[in-house]
Amino acid sequence: MFGRKKKSADSSNETLNSLRKEIHNYSDYDDVKNRDKTDRAFRKYLYDIILELIDAYTAVQNHLMQGQLLSTWSASNQILTLLNELRTLLTSDVYRHSTFFETPDVSEYIEISIIYLLESETILSLRAVLEKMKATAEKLANLDLYDIEKDIYSIKSEIDEIHQTISDRAELIASFEIVGL
Repeated sequence: MFGRKKKSADSSNETLNSLRKEIHNYSDYDDVKNRDKTDRAFRKYLYDIILELIDAYTAVQNHLMQGQLLSTWSASNQILTLLNELRTLLTSDVYRHSTFFETPDVSEYIEISIIYLLESETILSLRAVLEKMKATAEKLANLDLYDIEKDIYSIKSEIDEIHQTISDRAELIASFEIVGL
């Protein structure tokens, strides 16, 4: 359903349509009435994926502990910390006093398609890391320890990037301010 595309009007519309199909109650950010609902739907969707990631990584971490792979424990704990921080970020009021949700025609001030593309890329990245976690858990269950450290550090790097992307999105919306509405 989601695919990485070059930025164009058609791909922006395709991205928005994919988001609408994938996420329950996702509408758009163009209409002020839909903005808050769409944001909540997106954050809930990400929250559910984060819970899946936490479950999947808990299985990986259990295998690491059983195998006593000491070299991966620090990165492993950092991964769970980042995932828990994301879970908290997605449920907290991160927007402070942003006027993003009240500004009638927000597209006059920012390119809304950037948010859609950012959200789509975030979903793609989360899915990719979830698959990598599942594959790593399977390798560990089969006692295939080849490149496990590399896999763990790769997962950590990808989670770091996702954490930064979600934080940047929140900051983009939080920093939006139109004075004198």
